[in-house]
Amino acid sequence: QGSEWEVLFDGGDLSQWKAGIFGEDPEFELVEDGVVIPQGVPLAGLTYQGTAPSPPFEAEFEVTKEYGADFFFAVTFPVRGEHLTLVLGGWGGVVCGLSCIDGEDASGNATRTIKNFPDGSRYRVRLAVTDERVRVDLDGERLLDADLRGRKLELRPEVDPSVPFGVASFATQTILHRVRARQL
Repeated sequence: QGSEWEVLFDGGDLSQWKAGIFGEDPEFELVEDGVVIPQGVPLAGLTYQGTAPSPPFEAEFEVTKEYGADFFFAVTFPVRGEHLTLVLGGWGGVVCGLSCIDGEDASGNATRTIKNFPDGSRYRVRLAVTDERVRVDLDGERLLDADLRGRKLELRPEVDPSVPFGVASFATQTILHRVRARQL
């Protein structure tokens, strides 16, 4: 159970978001039901400028993978005074997990799962974060459940522009439709 949901992005108003500078300064196009995050070189993304959620919290994202060959969605978020990044479709388009735990990114730690994400597919991602655990549901089914007790948490430097709470894609074009969050 949690507090009321707060809408952080409604599909049209980007006033609380700014472009994360990952190397180039891409343009973000508003479309009928969201914002296009273009294929980045190397990454493209948006960082929330309001008060970022802090643990314990839950966040929900609606996102479409339009096309591309790598991760279509990554969200960087605060936990235990550090940050982690949930990656969906990384390392050639199929690896999911949390980067970084105990010095290993999502491709090499215990949160690694494999899932195919066809182009043109829309997803609902629910992220629940406490200081001890991160749970992720994809379209209502559990994707991962990570126990963080006794684990070292750190951030890959490539996603620093997403701190404290931001989304990004790599070599993939994505549409971000909605973002909401609530305290647990």
